[in-house]
Amino acid sequence: LVSLAAEDSRVLAITAAMAQGTGLSGFAKAYPDRFFDVGIAEEHAMTLAAGMAAGGMRPVFAVYATFLQRACDQLLQEVCLENLPVTVLVYHAGFVPGDGETHQGVYDLASLRAMPGLVVWSPCDAEELDAMIRAAVKLDGPCVIRYPEALPEALGVPTPLGTWREILPGKDIPLAGHGHSLETALEAAELLKEQGISAGVYGATTMHVMDDEAMRRLQKENLVVAVEEGAVQG
Repeated sequence: LVSLAAEDSRVLAITAAMAQGTGLSGFAKAYPDRFFDVGIAEEHAMTLAAGMAAGGMRPVFAVYATFLQRACDQLLQEVCLENLPVTVLVYHAGFVPGDGETHQGVYDLASLRAMPGLVVWSPCDAEELDAMIRAAVKLDGPCVIRYPEALPEALGVPTPLGTWREILPGKDIPLAGHGHSLETALEAAELLKEQGISAGVYGATTMHVMDDEAMRRLQKENLVVAVEEGAVQG
């Protein structure tokens, strides 16, 4: 974001009392006039981002998945229905070890997929996260990027944004995951390999729509296993 702000004066960063937790401390120091901490008020943060976007800026709101729930109404009413170019970086998506029940990011995706016109991406690795953030601030509408506590630097062969990535080739059974669950899928593939089963692993990088080409390839198999960390409903 610091790099993007240097290239584009419209880029702003917003947090709700989580500058350090979401990694915005460096941005706050580099661009204090373009950094906004609204305190523990995620609802206001989302509405503020909507107003800034309506005014021609490119706001980025960084928030934990579990705290995004507080701002779902504002995301729907102020951002999505207005089709405003707001980027929401959703950290701690999926299971969060050691943070207790209240910090698990397992409910946000069901809500996000119900939002009209919202692009939802889930990067496979840190390189793809960087590419997604750069692409998101150039979109004409809203975008959410969900990512876990930690991402590998590079995983598999990069693919164009919006397409599912083949992380590990396999001939017997495909496993599909996203975010933190990709790590689980890769661990499962290793266990299956010990049993003589060749499992492929796919990264489902788009959450709002399916990758039709990837689905056609996967449908050739008798069974596809989806590894997810979220509510079944939604």
